Amino acid sequence: EVGPAAWLCESSRLPAKIVQTPKPWSTDKLSSTDHLVAGRSIWVRDRFGFPPDEVADMEHKIELEVSEPCVFRATTHHSDGVDVFIALTKKDETQRACKTFKHPGPVPRQTIFCMLQPGTYTLTFFADYPLGGLHPCSDFFAQIALRPTALANEDKTQQCVAAASDLSSLQVQRSLALTTTPQWKSIKIPVTFESTPATVSVWSSGITITDEDALQRLFLRLVLHSDYISSDLRFQVRFEGKYIADTQVTSHGYADMIGPLDPGTYY
Repeated sequence: EVGPAAWLCESSRLPAKIVQTPKPWSTDKLSSTDHLVAGRSIWVRDRFGFPPDEVADMEHKIELEVSEPCVFRATTHHSDGVDVFIALTKKDETQRACKTFKHPGPVPRQTIFCMLQPGTYTLTFFADYPLGGLHPCSDFFAQIALRPTALANEDKTQQCVAAASDLSSLQVQRSLALTTTPQWKSIKIPVTFESTPATVSVWSSGITITDEDALQRLFLRLVLHSDYISSDLRFQVRFEGKYIADTQVTSHGYADMIGPLDPGTYY
């Protein structure tokens, strides 16, 4: 057999339509080619690829039907062979409904985060076709989420704000213990919603590696968990003026292990 089915690619196909609705959704009238996701609170995350019929244009459009005021987030992550970008517009319009942000790092990764009012929108994933062609199984990791504001618990929000952690004493822990013995530290960081989305620095610190330290072949292990829709906290490491952390998506956050570390200061 020759064709996509013979390649045994591990990536999924992006949905063609996402329906956010508080009402039960019937699938009786759907066919296997509808590629639809429906629900009230939605979180889609997987490795996706441009299907053969879209490779020429390197563009995929998802129609979003929103029935309630919602917090919306869409992000791109690791991609194989191409840099993937995203844009959100109202249906049949060209002006963007929400701003797209680029995350600091060695490769382009983007986020759209905003409040959506009821209506119909178009979420577009697009990329430039590489000069050397595209491998049949090239894919990228992406996440799309919608959560109605009606599901927010104001009491718990106030409790979180009141119990905010003091980050001034937080430092990178130096240890020669095995990395299989994690030393977790619970941190509560209130998230304040503003009229316009923005990237905010929550905490930063530096660690200096001496020549003697480098002889021990030290590694820097970073793991961060957060609620994807409301905060999506990330980390990045800068060394000699360049970003070096290649963050990997975990079940509820990001992780990376960098090393062996060279002498110098890491931020």
